[in-house]
Amino acid sequence: MTIEPIREFTEAWPVLERLKTIERAAWWRGWVRRSDLTAIFGVSLAQASSDLQRYLELNPGALVYNLNLKRYEGSSKMVCRLHDPTLEEAVGLFGSGGGSEQGSGEIARVEHIHLPVRRPAAAVLRCVFLAVRERLRLRIKYWSVHSDTVKWRWIVPHALAHDGLRWHVRAWCEESSGFRDFVLSRVESAEWPDPSAISPRLPRDEEWETYETLVLEINPKLGDTGRRALIRDYGLPATGQWELKVRRAMRQYLLAALRVHDPGTPIQAPAHFLVAP
Repeated sequence: MTIEPIREFTEAWPVLERLKTIERAAWWRGWVRRSDLTAIFGVSLAQASSDLQRYLELNPGALVYNLNLKRYEGSSKMVCRLHDPTLEEAVGLFGSGGGSEQGSGEIARVEHIHLPVRRPAAAVLRCVFLAVRERLRLRIKYWSVHSDTVKWRWIVPHALAHDGLRWHVRAWCEESSGFRDFVLSRVESAEWPDPSAISPRLPRDEEWETYETLVLEINPKLGDTGRRALIRDYGLPATGQWELKVRRAMRQYLLAALRVHDPGTPIQAPAHFLVAP
């Protein structure tokens, strides 16, 4: 089904929000009543009726009135005009939750994998963020998995990055005389940036400033059905090739997230954990 959202809409924000609520409920739950709008927005039944009529004018054929149940139901040919629907939206609004049995005895039909929270200390985040904004030197106490050390070091942060799981700060490391990624949740503490500690003139961070286009292709060892399954899964062209633009400094994180082996580098995803026997 083709989703065709209206790109230009001039209604006032409160009206637009009510119309989107009508659309979301009819699309995901399958029906909407005037009482939904009165309960959520506190409008009168007359206003709710006016909103439903307005939506029918914007999206003819999207809703069908069920006289017996006294509700508007989304038709099988309905398309969304006011927003791009996502499954996350459906689960958040109308999902049954996840992870435990409901009071009615029904087993929840939505579940998530809950990864351990990697939450840097708020004071550390504040110092790092200010240092990035003001281009200041910063002294941090950092726990390194790679070098198996913990010590204070001076860095000059210039950018923040998220690899899909955790935050990094991209910074010049004065000890190693090079740009490095520092995982923020491994920073135990940071000293308050001193305005007088203006960062020295540094070389250009080529790895960060340079973008490259990765061309990925489907593993030729897969059969025709597997190949076509991945083309459908990722929305790839018939060639099965995929072009992704990424900063060179973020390349390894992108490939690791996609579970792609990069023959151009000896770096492998670290095995930080093992399944205990």
